[in-house]
Amino acid sequence: MTDVVVGGEAPVVVWMQEEPPVRIEVQQEPPVTLQAAERGPAGPAGPAGADGADSTVPGPAGPPGPQGPAGADSTVPGPQGPPGAAGAEGPAGPQGVQGPAGVDPDELLVGEATMRRVDARDANQTCTSQQMRMQFWTARKTESIGRVRVTCGNVAAAATPTLCRIGIYSVSGADGMGDLTLVASTPNNTGLFAVANGVVTQTLSAAWNKVAGQRYAMGILVVTGAATPQLVGAQVGPNTENFSQAPRLTALRTGLSDLPGSITAAQLTASAASLYVAFAP
Repeated sequence: MTDVVVGGEAPVVVWMQEEPPVRIEVQQEPPVTLQAAERGPAGPAGPAGADGADSTVPGPAGPPGPQGPAGADSTVPGPQGPPGAAGAEGPAGPQGVQGPAGVDPDELLVGEATMRRVDARDANQTCTSQQMRMQFWTARKTESIGRVRVTCGNVAAAATPTLCRIGIYSVSGADGMGDLTLVASTPNNTGLFAVANGVVTQTLSAAWNKVAGQRYAMGILVVTGAATPQLVGAQVGPNTENFSQAPRLTALRTGLSDLPGSITAAQLTASAASLYVAFAP
């Protein structure tokens, strides 16, 4: 028996008597491709298939696009943040210039005095012979002084004193507690305190240039063998300690026969009585 293959047909088995079986294989011809001109018209398109399921894997990110235009400014302020911690204190600034001194509305318009006029309420400040009573003050004006105005108290000097003079001293030391130097004085005038409650203007022996801010002391000295006059000022009590603190306000210099040219701080003793004397150009 021999298989015989013909074209694309299924093999046909042929029984041949007495001959040995022979296998004959016929090669199939390759399929024939028809040209476009030999094809028939295209059939209608089939219906679209159903959509596939959404992918669960994100695709790759695309490149960044160009920057868009800036938006308009907001008209609503944002919330205020919490206050920050206080900063460290900065260094002190430079010191400013000193302002003008205050003006006492009751101060003398011309010249100045050793104390305020309204405080000179006592006309019974005792005066001891050969003891210079002194009043300290700081000058408020710079000016040339040529005259001194002094007031006698309730009691005038008896008989005729040997000497009546007024001296003006500059005071050394920033605290007003240093030595004293005579800078101006009146000549001897034994009638200076001849009238009780009388006011006498005495010319200085030489003009004195008073300097604002300088500490000065004014002293009144009477030398007499009779009763001494009383002076005008203020008695603040028997305790002299308060007036002896820096800067010194009052003092005494004893054992004098005339105005000394200088006085050391150690030669001064305490006093509790202020004296009023005015100075004028």
